[in-house]
Amino acid sequence: MITIYNNSLVSLYSQTNLNLELLSFYNDWKIRYLRPVENASPLKEYLFYTLDQPTSNNAVTCSEAMGYGMVIFPLMNKFDVSAKVHFHSIYNYIKSYPSIYNKNLMAWQQIKDSNGNIVNSEAETSSATDGDMDISYGLLLAHKLWGSNDKINYKDEAMP
Repeated sequence: MITIYNNSLVSLYSQTNLNLELLSFYNDWKIRYLRPVENASPLKEYLFYTLDQPTSNNAVTCSEAMGYGMVIFPLMNKFDVSAKVHFHSIYNYIKSYPSIYNKNLMAWQQIKDSNGNIVNSEAETSSATDGDMDISYGLLLAHKLWGSNDKINYKDEAMP
């Protein structure tokens, strides 16, 4: 039986152990899901969201998965010197796949076509609100953390 102190299981572990567990999970997540786009310049990466649940249309990622990355990388910046590089590379990916309805939003899903190229899943790809909101939130986190005197004006990108 587990005894709960202060009404929290977390209180059973030291902050150091919690940080180590978080870093271990984060590093495993990056290795498992973060993928580079081959021969892309500038660097583009995506989160391979169908790794564990393949789809019939060869989907590789969607705006929701990319939005999660846009939030996670700024939050992990303190622990990962490459977090900002990954943030920028997934931002570059996002900007490469705009919704047909609004270029400031990301197309919902991308697939690999028969030639192995990553393309939008449909010719007229809309967006997904939850993915776009996470992307914007990640940009606001980046603005707060890194300012907007970088290659990307994070705040302007978050609120076009």
